[in-house]
Amino acid sequence: MIAAGNLLSSGGAGEGEVAMAANGEWQTYNNQMIDAARQVIEAVKARDEDKLFEVGNNALYPPCEACHQTYQKR
Repeated sequence: MIAAGNLLSSGGAGEGEVAMAANGEWQTYNNQMIDAARQVIEAVKARDEDKLFEVGNNALYPPCEACHQTYQKR
């Protein structure tokens, strides 16, 4: 997810992703996703199942869902 976020922040690989990457709101979602992915890695390294659950629900899911609701083509 970190690598995907970094690719997307540099303009991605798909149609329209360069324009999205220039959008400030979209950048915020992407940066939140990258930060949450780092938190997931730390929880996994610590073998902390409760922390992993908390990070997934409270740090990872919200920016992903909000971004998809805003930018995903229907």
